[in-house]
Amino acid sequence: MKTERRYQPAGDALEIRQDQNGNISGYAAVFYNSEDRGSAFGLWDGAEERIMPGAFSRAISEKDDARALFNHEADKLLGRVSAGTLQLSEDARGLHYSISLGNTTAAKDVREMINRGDLTGSSFSFKVTDEDWSEEDGKQVRNIKRVNERFDALALKIDPELADSKLTDDS
Repeated sequence: MKTERRYQPAGDALEIRQDQNGNISGYAAVFYNSEDRGSAFGLWDGAEERIMPGAFSRAISEKDDARALFNHEADKLLGRVSAGTLQLSEDARGLHYSISLGNTTAAKDVREMINRGDLTGSSFSFKVTDEDWSEEDGKQVRNIKRVNERFDALALKIDPELADSKLTDDS
């Protein structure tokens, strides 16, 4: 199984909020919604990927030790499930995260970049353990039904691919 990353420019769906304590929350992944074409990820011309509701439920219920990283860099750890500094949940919209940022250099940098408007969104890294492929309207469709443990729940990104994502300072 290879590790995959997705940067979904899903507009408001990947909004990151910062509370009065500087903690952040948002959506690392958005579930496919047939009424929202932005909820599918284009793989290549004629193919798309859909993250199905429940894809993260096993990892969340078994409290897999997911991590929140800055730019997917392990030395820029922002939160971790096992430490209680990263909380994950699924709702109808997708994979929601909440990070209790500490007093680390990476956390301070992330807070500042959110305040300045430099961070443009979230992404996540994962390995697929259950999927199916189908054809719909002449297009190949990959439906991701489950991801494995040890996925990076999210990475806050400075990335032009996420230009449509919105970041908000709610403090």
